[in-house]
Amino acid sequence: MGRHENRIDPAAHPALRELAYCLRCQRSTAGLTYRQLAKRTHLSVATLNRAASGTHLPSEETVAAFMKACDATALASAAAHSKWRRARREIYSPGANKPNPELVNDKSDLSVALEALWQYAGRPSLRNMQAKAGGSVFLPASSAARIRSRKALPASRERAAAYLRACAVAPRDLSSWLNAWDKVVSTRRRLAATPWVSAFVEDLEKLVPMLTHQESTVLSTVFHHELAAMRGRSESPGTGGTSYSV
Repeated sequence: MGRHENRIDPAAHPALRELAYCLRCQRSTAGLTYRQLAKRTHLSVATLNRAASGTHLPSEETVAAFMKACDATALASAAAHSKWRRARREIYSPGANKPNPELVNDKSDLSVALEALWQYAGRPSLRNMQAKAGGSVFLPASSAARIRSRKALPASRERAAAYLRACAVAPRDLSSWLNAWDKVVSTRRRLAATPWVSAFVEDLEKLVPMLTHQESTVLSTVFHHELAAMRGRSESPGTGGTSYSV
């Protein structure tokens, strides 16, 4: 079975230790040496050793290749990927909370939530996001960059779904997020159907890039109050309409 493997440092990051134990257990079950794994994965022995060391966060591709080479079951592979995402999130986005699509009411809420999804996913690179989305056709790097930095929203439902995949949103949660996108878009289209609102929205969107986040939040609040008054109905800020903070 090759040389003795170093003990995982108990002082290492807990999430990295958990991932390392997972990989080592899978290798032990498969009865493979690191040299044999290297031949199967076309990765170096050093790379594979580091992946299961507990002191280094491997790439997601390395984890996938490691598990595949060990003939891991789909359930075991999913568990390894879950541990990898947790480790990356805790290292690159400590304290990041999982956003709730049910709390999305307007454009500003959605923009903040989509950025929070990226943070919760461990701040994946644009290249990694494209791979998970299915390629640049589904999620161009420029679009992903603007969405995650709150400069734009997905231009279509399909683009929204691609971004959600890129942020490793579980299939069971996709419908809730897409419903949030639908709600924001339908509200915007309803407002845009009113001529004066459409013209006002265009003016606001030209102004927003020059504002700070605080200024745009105040502007959004004022807009909702004015809109409610002018349309003769009561509407609290943040419960409908479009926010122009991105």
